[in-house]
Amino acid sequence: MKTSMLMIPPTKKELLQIFEGLTLVTLKPMIQFFAGKDVFKRISTKEKLVSFFADFLMSFNKERLDLFLAQQPLWLKEAIYRGTFEIFVNYAELEKKYGVHLTKEKSYSYFGEPDSLDVAKEPGLSLFVVLRSGFCWMHEIFRRIFFQYLDKPEGYVYTGEEKEPTTFWSNESFILENGSLLVRVCEEVYTENSDKTVVEWLKKGLKKETIRKMRSLSGQPEFPIGGTLGLDPIELFFRWYVPFRKELKFQENDMLAMVQQLFYLFFPVQGKQNLVSLKMGSFFEFLVLAEHLSLRRINDGDLPLSIPQCRFLFSEVFTECAQNGGWYSVERLYRSLFLQGYRFSFADPYIEQYALHKVAQGVVIEGDKIIESNYTGSICVWGPQAHRLLYLPLFKGYWYLLALLGLVEIVEEIPEPSLITGQTNTRKVCSVYDGLSMVRVTKLGQYCLGLLQSYQIPDRGSYEVLADKDLLLITFRGTSLERKLFLSQIAEPLGNERYRVTEASFVRGCKNFKDVEKRITTFKRLIDPEPSERWQRFFKGLRDRAALLSRSETAMVFDVSGQIETAYLLLQNKKLRHLCYLAEDNHIVVLFRNRQKFLQIAESEGFFTGLSE
Repeated sequence: MKTSMLMIPPTKKELLQIFEGLTLVTLKPMIQFFAGKDVFKRISTKEKLVSFFADFLMSFNKERLDLFLAQQPLWLKEAIYRGTFEIFVNYAELEKKYGVHLTKEKSYSYFGEPDSLDVAKEPGLSLFVVLRSGFCWMHEIFRRIFFQYLDKPEGYVYTGEEKEPTTFWSNESFILENGSLLVRVCEEVYTENSDKTVVEWLKKGLKKETIRKMRSLSGQPEFPIGGTLGLDPIELFFRWYVPFRKELKFQENDMLAMVQQLFYLFFPVQGKQNLVSLKMGSFFEFLVLAEHLSLRRINDGDLPLSIPQCRFLFSEVFTECAQNGGWYSVERLYRSLFLQGYRFSFADPYIEQYALHKVAQGVVIEGDKIIESNYTGSICVWGPQAHRLLYLPLFKGYWYLLALLGLVEIVEEIPEPSLITGQTNTRKVCSVYDGLSMVRVTKLGQYCLGLLQSYQIPDRGSYEVLADKDLLLITFRGTSLERKLFLSQIAEPLGNERYRVTEASFVRGCKNFKDVEKRITTFKRLIDPEPSERWQRFFKGLRDRAALLSRSETAMVFDVSGQIETAYLLLQNKKLRHLCYLAEDNHIVVLFRNRQKFLQIAESEGFFTGLSE
């Protein structure tokens, strides 16, 4: 996997550029921490101090660093260790643990004002920048220096789980055998709603009623836990499929080609990006995988238009997991990658700090520690809460996408709710992807990556279907999911193999003549291409019923009860009687197309309505 930035020690040129950009007020405590106060007696200009400091840090090795850290207080050693590998340090916890006071006393304060680290008293604190809620973060340049020589923490290396789960969810067989049904219903929904744009589909997804209908037509199984959190495989697949549908070139039943194409369209090899992915940039990640977050408009606060690097990074992680095989805990794998300096985000820290946010009262991290919202009632992504709000949901969301294509098998668990919302402090999950627990790459996944030379596509099975020539009965034997689903739409079961069709059952779920005609066409494709005369009469009757009330006209209705004699005068009027009709319960009906002429003549004959005024 590509080396993370954290693993690359800074060059002297980098150090000089960074330190030259700092003021002396900021720079001096840093130099004092590493080299002591006496250096300022020998060197007075900023230029020489910067050069000295860069040379000093470049001379570090493990032996010198160990000796240097041995002279530091325990709280500072722990802060440096945590900051190096985890970025964010809970200094409030260190104060309690070691009985120290690390912040300045405030002469006055305002709501939400963060603490200020007492750098004058403890120069080592100059390596950190304070955050809210008792946290601070370490400057990236010092993380890169310390990273080379510090012992790696527990969880830094992770090679997978030894114990396999007893149950898991896999879409491998379904997508290859019956994925064409899912693609077909996605195309139908997209075509029926052609007025909607791709962006609208990505933003809003599908309605629950539409998802239920698509499931009855495709047979796509639900996620065991994800469904309870609001994550449905049909909706997720649809939102993923729609942006790339024009780029996918495959035969209807060649699902292996569809899987490979969709995977590489979204996770392109670096340097071989496709136009759709380039146009979409990171908006899929924001609108679908991080839809629980909001984006505040700020200067220079736009999402990157290029494909986010985290997508290329995930592709490398997926490849390594496929090469190694076995099951992986998603959170342990994520933590290992984070400790190594890899970051799963589609936005830079500036966007995370000032634009990306979650509207909530607080978010729970590290057991019972709560990061509270600011005065606007929202929580920015940047900080120790980033794992729960963005990094982990994004990482898990990518795995869910692969699970849809049958490239990985997954295990889900009911997640601990970590988001605090509302005035009653109700706890909810941060993201619909929080339930993912474990993953394993399938043979199909290994084949798509080129790690296997061949792949045996599952047998589609055999079936026998027979429509009775004289009765509206159908006999079905076999394993064709498409025909099973169709029969469940149009017929009532009579035992295990027999189905009875009625006028009511055949049109169940239809809304118009077009739906009925489409269902008849499907019957001929799946059940009997040349239906008998009895079935032809049945279909004609269905068409006649569907068309009977398909045309309607708007009309005006006048109640003439109690004025029958006068009403007959109107109906016998030669000028009016061809423009109106007598209906039941003493009503006179005038079609809307005759309205103007009827009103004009009626009023000229003394029958006033007041409608022409």
